Amino acid sequence: MRNFWNQIPMLRITISVIAGIGLEIFADSVLHRELQILFLICTLFGISFLLMVSFNFIQKIELTYRLRIVNGVSLSVFLISFGYALTWFYADKNYKNHFQNFTSPESFLIAEIIKPPLEKEKVVAFVTQVNEVKNASQSIGVKGNILINVLRDSTSNNLKYGDIIVFRSKVEEFDEPKNPNEFSFKLYQSFHNIYHRT
Repeated sequence: MRNFWNQIPMLRITISVIAGIGLEIFADSVLHRELQILFLICTLFGISFLLMVSFNFIQKIELTYRLRIVNGVSLSVFLISFGYALTWFYADKNYKNHFQNFTSPESFLIAEIIKPPLEKEKVVAFVTQVNEVKNASQSIGVKGNILINVLRDSTSNNLKYGDIIVFRSKVEEFDEPKNPNEFSFKLYQSFHNIYHRT
């Protein structure tokens, strides 16, 4: 009888990639060391890739069969590393041109509303993509998403998807949960590539 895992190779691949994604989320939200681990992950990615390629050049079938576990472990490490790197590169905040690197208290941010507004009783919430930061002396093209909460009035009610807005306000990261096992709005928003609010 064949091994159970040999019958479902796509599940093995999926589990490895999901493990890499989970590792990056854990390293970012709990350890706050995603960049340090990225170097290790990239090294493991390269080593496992070279091992997998070298196994394809082995001519002897007996040797290939004996080293099949090493090949399987190399593939798993490669896929975990791939999932980690994929998640790290997805996050806008990891790039040099993220707006958080250029804002100051006197900066103006130019942003486009990228999702329909969420209307609440007293406020209207907008998910926007910041495209430009204007400082006193320069204008810088940037990227990154931000959640904007505006008090409900006639002006905020007229804002809609696709509108460009210019604002100057204190930009801050989402708060960490205050209690153990509390819902983390910060982690939830990070899944949507939103790390800041105003």
